[in-house]
Amino acid sequence: MKVLVTGTEGYLGSLFAPILMERGHEVTAVDTGYYKVGWLYNGTELTAKTLNKDIRHITAEDLVGIEAIVHMAELSNDPTGQLSPTITYDINHKGSVRLAELAKQAGVRRFVYMSSCSVYGVASEEDVTEETAVNPQTAYAECKAFVERDLKPMADATSRLLLCAMPLPLALRLECDLTLC
Repeated sequence: MKVLVTGTEGYLGSLFAPILMERGHEVTAVDTGYYKVGWLYNGTELTAKTLNKDIRHITAEDLVGIEAIVHMAELSNDPTGQLSPTITYDINHKGSVRLAELAKQAGVRRFVYMSSCSVYGVASEEDVTEETAVNPQTAYAECKAFVERDLKPMADATSRLLLCAMPLPLALRLECDLTLC
């Protein structure tokens, strides 16, 4: 399968793209390169062909032949969101929704969005499920909740949408700047 993976030089993407390639998928990577420097260890031997661009600049031409998108590229930390909520909103919310809309127009049938448990903030219940009300506490978490809300109506008989909460594996790039409530 031809898969476009965004955020391949980040926390999850740096591990996920090589796994897809090991399983025989043809991966096209998209990343700005903001985190190009800073690997904790060299844990992968495979690197996908990378389009060095912001997700807001992905074009229909970039999606020709793509069968699935796994979207992980966003500004991913609370200090950045606090410093500039507008830029976080433009990239994380508007950029993500635009990418999903472009994918749908281009005939990409599968779109996986990596959300975050941070959308629940300080939950009132002990057990949190997908039915638990969101309560985002930061610009990052708020954008994740907005994207989830805006992508859900896009799924239909011809397009599949999967929203995933962020797992916490040992990654090549460690995020030490997220607040988990």
